[in-house]
Amino acid sequence: SLMREENAQQPSDTFLFKRLLAYSLPHKVRFIVAFMMLTVAISAEMAIPWLAKIILDEVIVPQQFEWPHLIGLVSLVMLFYVISALFTYLQAVSFRHSALLVINDVRKQLFNHVLNFPISTFDKLASGKLVSYITNDTEALRNMFVSTIPTIIQGSLRIIAIFIAIALLDWRLMLLSLVLIPVLLLTMHLYRKVSMQVFDGIR
Repeated sequence: SLMREENAQQPSDTFLFKRLLAYSLPHKVRFIVAFMMLTVAISAEMAIPWLAKIILDEVIVPQQFEWPHLIGLVSLVMLFYVISALFTYLQAVSFRHSALLVINDVRKQLFNHVLNFPISTFDKLASGKLVSYITNDTEALRNMFVSTIPTIIQGSLRIIAIFIAIALLDWRLMLLSLVLIPVLLLTMHLYRKVSMQVFDGIR
């Protein structure tokens, strides 16, 4: 019953997400730039299989080895590899820098809030627990902004790009592939419910 009361008093995920989003708004330009660089990296990555298809269909299968045409296509593949690697690195650095700025704001606000506590609070609250709130919990937020959110965005953009590529090849195959999306979402939802219960129990 005590655990249920604690869970009932906990804020909802939507409320927590809005709070975190509010901290990122002052640095929204940096996040937008990082998102644009990530989009360029994914686009270049998805263009490589398309060029490989052209090489197979127009050069290797018909055995029409026109070297200037083949060298041009291979050069484009190498160029897209370089663009993808470069912008992947740049977006990772941009997301990391933006995340550190957000965590710096959170820690400043949290530290100022702690300074306003009455002296009697520190008699009741263990100093190690307080330090854990300021350092470890904010470090978890940093990991979320640095790795979790970019991974989700990158995966979403990659899935969208894959479906666009499938649609360009065969729209019926794309519709057939879309059937798997509700199954994946349902599986993710069930896993989240089970894992959150286990995590809350361990914590």
